Amino acid sequence: MNTYVVVDTVEGAWAVLELPQGDRIDWPLSSLPPSTKEGSVLRLNLTLDLEEEARRRAEALRLAEEARKRR
Repeated sequence: MNTYVVVDTVEGAWAVLELPQGDRIDWPLSSLPPSTKEGSVLRLNLTLDLEEEARRRAEALRLAEEARKRR
């Protein structure tokens, strides 16, 4: 699934991205392509990462078990 956003403004180390529904979010400029500037159109490719999801669930369960043992 691809979603497009527009760089509304660049303010120091941050870019203000305009989402398709009109909302705006601040995004670190350092994590965007080097030539990004005001007016740039960026394509976000959203994918489901089942491996990372499983890793995070396992970590949350481990931490919950540790907390339970400390009681």
